[in-house]
Amino acid sequence: MTLKFRTKTLQNSNYITISVAKHISMLKLAEVIGTVLLHGWTHFIGYYAYTTREKICRATFLRARNAFAAEERALQENLKLNSEDFSHSPQHLTTVDKIE
Repeated sequence: MTLKFRTKTLQNSNYITISVAKHISMLKLAEVIGTVLLHGWTHFIGYYAYTTREKICRATFLRARNAFAAEERALQENLKLNSEDFSHSPQHLTTVDKIE
């Protein structure tokens, strides 16, 4: 499809031909570029969310593991304090009253 426009200049009148197919192809090119940009942006956001989630999960796991290890160390220290090695310590320092 071709559109023709008449323009007048000082020298002579002539026709300017504008091809609609050219505009349609430019529109399709803009759509393709937009689609590619949107696709790339979506993948970037997905990758960022995935890596952030992995980091959060890993940090949570390490904190939980360290909490269990700290509790184990605290129990071992408590057993050491109550062992015979510290039997010469005063009784009120080695026993812990239970709070009810």
